[in-house]
Amino acid sequence: MKKIVSLMLTVVLCLACAVTVFADTEYKVGRDVEFSGQTDFDYFYTYTDKDVNYKCFSVVSAEGQRFYAAVKENLYEYYRATFAGQSLTLNGAYQRAADDGSPVIKIRTQITFDEKGKKVSTLLDELLVPVLKANADSLDFQTIYDVFDDSALTVANDGSYITFDTNPYNFKDSFLFTDVVLREIKLANQIYGLPDWLYEEMVSTKALDGRQKESFDRLTVTWTYSPNTGLEVTYRKNN
Repeated sequence: MKKIVSLMLTVVLCLACAVTVFADTEYKVGRDVEFSGQTDFDYFYTYTDKDVNYKCFSVVSAEGQRFYAAVKENLYEYYRATFAGQSLTLNGAYQRAADDGSPVIKIRTQITFDEKGKKVSTLLDELLVPVLKANADSLDFQTIYDVFDDSALTVANDGSYITFDTNPYNFKDSFLFTDVVLREIKLANQIYGLPDWLYEEMVSTKALDGRQKESFDRLTVTWTYSPNTGLEVTYRKNN
């Protein structure tokens, strides 16, 4: 009898270890995870990491597996307006296990497939543009910063302006951030309903042109370009 009990305990311990090893292998902090399911924004999980508050909506797979999709808390309702009630596939970096054991994924892209069956990854900031544009009058620049979550952006301490810089560290002839920041400038223009020609003016500006300025109903936009330090664009709200 003792041998049977001992054997059963050994089996239980082995199974527990196997589950732990499997979970550890499947989910590593920082490792990309792709997951699919139905969104539920009324069942959520919250946590704080490095002084940033995250609120995570549920994505429940067809098999009943729950995932938590982590977004910055101040963006939660914009994500709800964009993705509520949808069945979708998301990708992002694993962060932790929630209190109920479900994986928490800091989401970055939505995965879809084109007509040829090729996988297409779309950054989530791009998908938020329509709902952000609909709420442009009430958006503050901190929200815009959090949408893009990019160190190449700077928000004034008093919130009066936001700057996009294609060379934020002023490395000579550096193009490291250029494509990313130009894309974000283009999206910011869309969010604020600015005309398409503005972006074309920005990217065609030369150093000899000096500081450029255009005023619109909501914003005043200024920008400068230098071959060494790149393009710098600042948006200010009109009083």
